[in-house]
Amino acid sequence: MINPFDYYDKISKLSNSEQLEVYKCLYNYYTHDIDIIISENAYKVYKSIVNNYGKRDIIDTKIDFDKLVDLINKTFDRSYKKILQPTKDKFNRHIRRGDYTKQDILQAIENAKQTEYHILNNYNFCKPEYFARPDKVHSLCQMKIVNKKSDEMQLNNIN
Repeated sequence: MINPFDYYDKISKLSNSEQLEVYKCLYNYYTHDIDIIISENAYKVYKSIVNNYGKRDIIDTKIDFDKLVDLINKTFDRSYKKILQPTKDKFNRHIRRGDYTKQDILQAIENAKQTEYHILNNYNFCKPEYFARPDKVHSLCQMKIVNKKSDEMQLNNIN
């Protein structure tokens, strides 16, 4: 997320009302809540901040949804044709806000494949919409999958 304080030298040269306009634009850059009308000076500063931020942003936020649906289909033996636009919008919004990363989504899919809960439910909940939810992605990313067979073998070797 863009930290306006990193660009204080640019923003501070504007009038108070123009500074407020830039802050509103930066907020709307992430939320896409409303379009606002701003002065030309404020717009120039806002654009330079966003363009500069984009160049130094090392996190890839573009999702190839065709590859994602293929991964979900292969992992959970499903046959989804595509990911619907509202779900794509959720993925994009959460990644843009920094709620999770593409790597987190991949880790969540990998961990969901191994969790006992999802195995017992035949992966019925493992839909694209499920992985668009930050709470589910975070909980699955934090899981430590323990291989029960290796634990049982260790117990048998001890006895």
